[in-house]
Amino acid sequence: MIKDFSGGVRTNFTFAQAISQSNIDAAGQKPLSLKDFLKYAVDKKIKFKQHHVIEILRGDSEHNNIKISSFVKLLILASCGGDRTKIGISNFKKLMHHMDIYK
Repeated sequence: MIKDFSGGVRTNFTFAQAISQSNIDAAGQKPLSLKDFLKYAVDKKIKFKQHHVIEILRGDSEHNNIKISSFVKLLILASCGGDRTKIGISNFKKLMHHMDIYK
């Protein structure tokens, strides 16, 4: 399912990086910080509990440089409202539609 929306997700990740307040790093990339990600989420009208976000990032991405893989995991978390028992394809599709991400 995620593969179907990968182009739109990558576009949104790039957009989130673009609105980031971080400076361009040595690799020529603009890091996406936790603070900037949460701002992006508010702009897209999706809600996160900060402790869930930190749990997802632990061991996967630094708080000052969220990777695309963590970004996808966070979108999956958003699709179930933080309740992992509600993870499902229909909720993920609804979130993608809400964020204007299409196949």
